[in-house]
Amino acid sequence: MKGQLIVRIEEDLKRRLKILSRREGQSMSEKVIELVEDYVSQNDFPRLVDRVWERIGNDLRGKGYGPENVGEVIKEARRDERERDKR
Repeated sequence: MKGQLIVRIEEDLKRRLKILSRREGQSMSEKVIELVEDYVSQNDFPRLVDRVWERIGNDLRGKGYGPENVGEVIKEARRDERERDKR
C-alpha cells in the first residue's frame, strides 16, 4: 500500500522540478520518489553495515574461508594492519 506525503515547496522550485522531471520523462511524483529512495538507500546506516558484512562474507567465502576460519582471518587482518602501520 502506498502512502501519501505532502510537501510544501516554493513555487519556483516546483516549476523547475516539473521542467526537469518532464525532461527525463517522469512525473514530479516519480522524480521525488526516486530522489527519496536514493537518499534513504545512501543514508540507512544499518543497511549499509549489512551490505559491508555481506561483501566481506562473500569475499571470504570466495577465498575458501568459512565460519570455522573467523579467528584465523581476524588474526591475519590484524597482523597485516600492524605491518602496514610500520611502513
